[in-house]
Amino acid sequence: MKKRAILKPSREKSLLHRHPWIFSGAIDSLPEFEQGEILEVYSSSGQYLAQAYFHKDNSLAARALSFDRDLEDVVLNKHLDRAIELRKKVFCQKNYLFSH
Repeated sequence: MKKRAILKPSREKSLLHRHPWIFSGAIDSLPEFEQGEILEVYSSSGQYLAQAYFHKDNSLAARALSFDRDLEDVVLNKHLDRAIELRKKVFCQKNYLFSH
């Protein structure tokens, strides 16, 4: 069983709308975890919401990586590929990389 983060009552709305940020004030309970560890996130009523990586001592405590139960390399690779392509478009179109 994966480690679970539990949100406070009525604090799951943003995740249900697929917003990836989880602020520390929304969290009711956390297990012991390493910086950057991926935890499953549940509502106070026990509803599965997402998988997110967590950081200690930060008001932006976690960022959702997947709203599916299965967090596979495929999902992570898809996110990384999109991020790389976006950066290529933004920086290469404006010749940012070559003008400095």
